Amino acid sequence: MNLGQLLDWVAFLAALFAGLAFLAGSLGRESALKPARVAYRVQWLALAAAVATLWRLLFSHNFRYEYVATYTSRSMELRYVLAGLWGGQEGTFLLWALVTCSLGLVMMRVKHPLTTTAMFFLNLPLVMLTLVSVMRGPFLTFPAGRFPADGQGLNPLLQDPWMTIHPPVLFTGFSSLIAPFAIAMAALVRRDYDGWIKPALPWVVFSTAVLATGFIMGGVWAYKVLGWGGYWGWDPVENGSFIPWLSNAALLHGLLVQRVTGSLRRTNFFLAVTSYVLVLYASFLTRSGVLADFSVHSFVNLGLNGFLLSFLLLMALVGYGALILRLRDIPGPPAPLGNFSRESMMWLGQLVFMLMCALTAVG
Repeated sequence: MNLGQLLDWVAFLAALFAGLAFLAGSLGRESALKPARVAYRVQWLALAAAVATLWRLLFSHNFRYEYVATYTSRSMELRYVLAGLWGGQEGTFLLWALVTCSLGLVMMRVKHPLTTTAMFFLNLPLVMLTLVSVMRGPFLTFPAGRFPADGQGLNPLLQDPWMTIHPPVLFTGFSSLIAPFAIAMAALVRRDYDGWIKPALPWVVFSTAVLATGFIMGGVWAYKVLGWGGYWGWDPVENGSFIPWLSNAALLHGLLVQRVTGSLRRTNFFLAVTSYVLVLYASFLTRSGVLADFSVHSFVNLGLNGFLLSFLLLMALVGYGALILRLRDIPGPPAPLGNFSRESMMWLGQLVFMLMCALTAVG
């Protein structure tokens, strides 16, 4: 076992312990909260150290490691060696885990009755992501004496300055959708159907803005490479990434309406769950290899299809299951119809985004 694999194991075990401790804390065991926070910080430190270790291997051209040999070469510019971290599927799982864990550190500092329960739900995907790194991380090595003298390097299309910034921005936006999901789950568990708006709304605004920025960057990059009409190809992976943004934008409009009128509670819970489930679905499409012949954004199959599908189904079951259990208990005042108030316009805006989401998914 090398250092990177050891760090992956530490991150996974810390995530597992933190999840159990946050669960105990949400059930009323105050003594579990301090160990939960400590374990969560240990998880972050292990993930940050794993990322730093991978970067060290990439920059030192240590071709004993399969990942380094696949996504870097001695002739590559340093900025593209930097981007090698997210150039391959194993590295993106590690980056996804670190970004999600970093966002959790921010949430953990928020003093709100829903925070502890929300941290349990935010930690769920971290258990799965760190387990992926344990199972198929970027620290696998070639047999002794059988490693290449030089690596393959990044795909030439990816050796562009936008590669150094576009993927991390998108990952930050997609990862941040776990926050509204986790807070919504905590609100359903605690039956706090309006109190979740205050802690969730800044996250929804943040994720909407960051994802929009990422899409603009991607469009500029594609236009630069492909010319007129190339900024958006409507391929399955592009659409799969666009749909969660539409759902999240609809949630943003709905929360603003609910904050004033008290309506759209059920719709907003549904959208908070759906936005993150759609992120996982898009990730499954991208990483399972099923779209390798249809999308230039698709990764090759790592043999994790069953695991990724289980991850998707688990989070969908948790989210929609909690919503169904509480559905009759959630007050449902009618939507603000019949006037041209700001709230009614926001409601119409939500409908437009939901319709666009459905049309993009079907088309």
